Amino acid sequence: AIAAIVQKHSNHNYDPTDADGTNGASRCSKCHNPKTAKSAISYDIHSHTFEPISPVKTLEYQMPNSCAVSCHNKNDYTFGVDMTNDIFTDWGEQTDIDLSNKLLYWYENQWFDETNEDGNNINAVETTDPPVLDGNDDDAAWAGVDFVTIPLANDNSADVKAVHTDTDLYMLVKWADATASFTRSGSWSWNGSAWTTSSGQNEDRLAIMWNMSIPDEDWAERSCMNKCHRNVDNDNANQDSTTTEDDVYLPPGQKADMWHMKAARSLPTISASGTNLTIDAATHEVTAGAVHMVGYIDDKYVGEYDAPPDGGRYGDAGSSTYGRNRNADKSGPLYIETDPTDFMDAMVLQQTEVDNGEAVEVASLSGTDLQTAWDKYAGFNAVVPERILRAPVGSRGDVMEAARWEDGFWYAEIKRALDTGNADDDAAFALGDSYTFGIALMDNSGGSGHWTSGKAQSVLNIGTTGVVDRTNAVPTRYILSQNYPNPFNPSTTIEFAVPKTGRVIIKLYNSLGAEVQTLIDGELPAGNYHMTVDGSSLTSGIYFYRLITDSYSDTKKMVLMK
Repeated sequence: AIAAIVQKHSNHNYDPTDADGTNGASRCSKCHNPKTAKSAISYDIHSHTFEPISPVKTLEYQMPNSCAVSCHNKNDYTFGVDMTNDIFTDWGEQTDIDLSNKLLYWYENQWFDETNEDGNNINAVETTDPPVLDGNDDDAAWAGVDFVTIPLANDNSADVKAVHTDTDLYMLVKWADATASFTRSGSWSWNGSAWTTSSGQNEDRLAIMWNMSIPDEDWAERSCMNKCHRNVDNDNANQDSTTTEDDVYLPPGQKADMWHMKAARSLPTISASGTNLTIDAATHEVTAGAVHMVGYIDDKYVGEYDAPPDGGRYGDAGSSTYGRNRNADKSGPLYIETDPTDFMDAMVLQQTEVDNGEAVEVASLSGTDLQTAWDKYAGFNAVVPERILRAPVGSRGDVMEAARWEDGFWYAEIKRALDTGNADDDAAFALGDSYTFGIALMDNSGGSGHWTSGKAQSVLNIGTTGVVDRTNAVPTRYILSQNYPNPFNPSTTIEFAVPKTGRVIIKLYNSLGAEVQTLIDGELPAGNYHMTVDGSSLTSGIYFYRLITDSYSDTKKMVLMK
């Protein structure tokens, strides 16, 4: 059993006694008790620890045969760092440091499954007056619906709330982001004689993923974001081990539904405007003011790996919201607006602007006219976008979105039919059921930072009276959900999940910490539960309810408003 695990991870035979003459290849101590080049005592060349050595320690203790340098210095495990001239026995080469820092970045920003954080429960509240899709939560439908915080990697988080009608699901996601970024790699700048392109993928993004046909145990273990940015092991012959693409390695037949907000490519398809904007001239980012955009989620699904560049990620049937804005030899943009009115108009190129003549072919302009047009872009601290936006066709346009960035926060308001009828492309939702999902944010200010929920899946309850998953399986962890409605008068519902049989206590406390009621105190079998709290005998105010077991406790706040 140990051999199978070791060989799966290291691609070496497990031979700790050197029975096969492999010099002990794949013995655990080789990687987990690595030598260190930095030591005050000459004979103390080992780290005296037994753990997967993180990039932090690789850098701090200069370990020339830790994970970062021993295995991740070759083949397709280098995260894009060129290790061709690296000398394996030396430490301190720039290649070693670059690789360790690259691994450190992913360790801090990507692999949230290394933490013990949990997701959370979001209750989609029923409404007969659906919100207007505008990126604001000032509609009556959102009144009294609280945000629920979902923890993400690197001490980040996203706040989510949801409502539903008989036919549609609405979600509102809020997260902190110091700037609004719209510049995609490939965006164009004119230097007076030639075009240059922007590097990096500097558009802000949000991703939400829902399971479609991945077995529950695999979905729970890997969660959604790991399937996008981690080589999940399987024997699929279509895998291409020579590429460093962040492919989804799923077996045939397994899929997940991916909602991908892209601030520069799909979101402003319908409209884009800004108010009192301050623009950073170097990065072309909005640093103050308010931006409003309306358009679509880039609706995709993930599945079996096929081929670069997006192997494993597939657009839903139909056509996307964008096409390339570049000429035949890819040396410059195909279209440019000759008279953009402001920063947002310059940064967003829509097909309608091409059709009505607001944007013209660059090749049709004289040198003087081109410079005049570019001077207007430069005056707005803008670039010529590398995408032309259009309305999507088919199920690619199933998810609509409006978003607002204002003074350091994004608000993404999303609408999708509970069941689109596109079983091949989309997850289907039903009233009275619950669904696990993962979430990731991409704050691309100066880079491509991904903050994911990793294995910490959250649960969306759509008109359900209990925390149950689609298979009604026994829960795998304790959960105490936010009560709903909240505020309430005079009653509210509390949902909780218990993964094993044992004593469960739920107590209610007032704002001073004094116990008001014991709601539950007894042994419960593993399962998903809901209970009603009657506040008719209580006074208006803030209360706290606490779940207590032998190995878990959690507290949440509720508000009684008479």
